[in-house]
Amino acid sequence: MKEEVLNAWSCSTYLAQNAIAIGAYGDATIHYIDALNIALQLKESAPICCAETQVALAALSLMADEPGLAITLLTDALPIYAQTYPRSHSKMLELYHLVANAHHHVGLYETARYWYELTLENMAHLPWNHVDKQVVAENFRQLLENKKYAA
Repeated sequence: MKEEVLNAWSCSTYLAQNAIAIGAYGDATIHYIDALNIALQLKESAPICCAETQVALAALSLMADEPGLAITLLTDALPIYAQTYPRSHSKMLELYHLVANAHHHVGLYETARYWYELTLENMAHLPWNHVDKQVVAENFRQLLENKKYAA
């Protein structure tokens, strides 16, 4: 039974990733929702499946201008990621950055600042010209600009 559920989750995730590859974000969202529904059956035995699906859905939610949903999904996934990955792992860095972006998007600047700083701190092992580090730094710079204008 578990293997069948895992295969169904893998299939839905694969379809979602293919939809993203061709820019069909609506279809990707549908496939990730299917994958999340399947992953919920694995929450006890393979919680990372559920968490990774939530992070993917959160990224799509941010693209769809739904940061509140993204925050909810990411908050649920965070403890599972923290138990699974080291803080400097690329998946953790992605999660931190998404959390920062979601809070930035809703105007929670101090919370966003915390998450951008945490992301950059855990990227210390990467060279300064690393593309992901540059993106996080630019988003952090934009946050500081937004915060300055909001004050």
